[in-house]
Amino acid sequence: MPETESHYQRAGYTQPMEDGGGDDDNSRETNQHQRRPDDHLSWFVLMLTVTSALGGFLFGYDTGVVSGAMLLIKQDFSLSDWQEEVIVSVTIVAAVTAAVAGGPAMERWGRRPVILLAAVVFTVGAVMLAAATSYSTLVGGRLVVGVGIGLASLTTPVYIAEASPSRIRGKLVTLNTLFITVGQVVAGIVDGLFSDTDGGWRYMLGLSGVPSFLMTMGFLSGALPESPRWLVSAGRRREAMEVLQKIRGTGDVHAELEEMVDSATDKHSGGLKASVTVRGLLEDPRIRRALILGCGLQLLQQLCGINTVMYYSASIFSMAGFSDDASIWLAAVTAAAQSVGVCIGIYFIEKCGRRTLALTSLGMVSTALVLLGLGFHLYDDAVAVDESALAKRYAYMVVGTMMAYLFTFGVGMSSLPWTVNAEIYPNHARSLGTSASTTVNWLGNVVVSATFLTLASDAALGKDGAFWLYASIAVAGWVWLFCSMPETKGLPLEEIELLFAREGDPWRPGDQGGGGGSPTTSAGVALSRGGGGGFVLLDGDGGGSPPRRGPQADGRGWIDPNVGGGERVGSTSNLT
Repeated sequence: MPETESHYQRAGYTQPMEDGGGDDDNSRETNQHQRRPDDHLSWFVLMLTVTSALGGFLFGYDTGVVSGAMLLIKQDFSLSDWQEEVIVSVTIVAAVTAAVAGGPAMERWGRRPVILLAAVVFTVGAVMLAAATSYSTLVGGRLVVGVGIGLASLTTPVYIAEASPSRIRGKLVTLNTLFITVGQVVAGIVDGLFSDTDGGWRYMLGLSGVPSFLMTMGFLSGALPESPRWLVSAGRRREAMEVLQKIRGTGDVHAELEEMVDSATDKHSGGLKASVTVRGLLEDPRIRRALILGCGLQLLQQLCGINTVMYYSASIFSMAGFSDDASIWLAAVTAAAQSVGVCIGIYFIEKCGRRTLALTSLGMVSTALVLLGLGFHLYDDAVAVDESALAKRYAYMVVGTMMAYLFTFGVGMSSLPWTVNAEIYPNHARSLGTSASTTVNWLGNVVVSATFLTLASDAALGKDGAFWLYASIAVAGWVWLFCSMPETKGLPLEEIELLFAREGDPWRPGDQGGGGGSPTTSAGVALSRGGGGGFVLLDGDGGGSPPRRGPQADGRGWIDPNVGGGERVGSTSNLT
């Protein structure tokens, strides 16, 4: 089956029959070239991505540095387990709150101002933590940092996705995840360097102010523009064209701009689509299905236990019998395994696609979690019978399986929930949809991080049982993704919502179609016509239920038989 065919069968369309076309191969190639002259990486797009991804670096640094810092803070302030969990969890609670508030803010004021706000907040939080003199001021500083993390984790993937060319969008959004993991590695190294320094935790927590200041200056300089898709949705079409020309490095952006305008236009009123409400997210079946996938991916990422490992990695190695200094350095080494996995994911994401990469990664994660639990089980048994040599061997097994877990997680599950969520919502629902899924991610993070020490205690599941619980969730998640996740590789953002169309959905005015021969998508794929001039829309998996016919084309626009007894709705400007 050709690669493009699977995309459009999942979107609910059939490939053209031999007599159903009107477009030959040459015209398809011409159409594709006309509509996507920009599918390359320019220096400006790279600069935009790297500067924005500093938010990802700060996200990773601030979530990773706490692992080593807590060992020293616990000694200096004589903290209980509960107080330790509060310092870790308050950041996540703040991130949840920021993710909820950030969606409407991003929709109203744009992507760029929210990213700038995140950078400023990161800087303020770093200063507060470096100067903290009590438990309460530590909690306050971690809360401020949590606001920055929540805003950055929400806005940065969307900003990069909306500015990126379709064919390399996955790689660029995944680059943000690479920066997250690099931030975690740097945090581990900084933890190791300052672990023997008096008050070393102040340096650990305060040094995040350096990249946050650089990020703030980058956005204050005015060199980085607003997202062109947000400008279109705000009615600022001329500015959107100027930004597109700057980003793409060419003046030939009219077709791409028209596609954005068409997607943002309400075909009934002729005006811009209003921003979707929470009720609208749930009532529109396509957006609802996208939201279920997006929120499910984010929740699954957390329930696999990733941030338990990141927040408590040094503590986990202490549980396995290593000294505090050794545990801090081991945490840095194992964090590097995730970065290597993400690099491999960047290479394969546009080759294998999102779906294959997610399923492969999650399958390997499940296996690694089972082995990690087994390593702790064998270690505890060896300690119980006072077999120190055997216990040491199993302690290294824990280290090895921890590295395997982080590597396999980095290959797909580390980045794909963020990448997919930045892609699957239509433009008018992207801010709120991404906000909702990011909130779910952080809520899952709260649950996992606040319960790990309790679950891993001998009074509950024990260390082995906790990781086997995460493994069982990963297996269940693999089955769910296999049944529900479509492929979005290479599709323009404006077409991805069609992947969530199903048999029986109400036809919405403005859905894509065209007249004068078979309509084609931006990938140059002609859509088949049904009897009477409409095109055939099948169920979501490309077959299995009776087809229905969409609106008919008369060369000037689509005629929807369900609107006004045959009123013409929309134009064909978004199709060739």
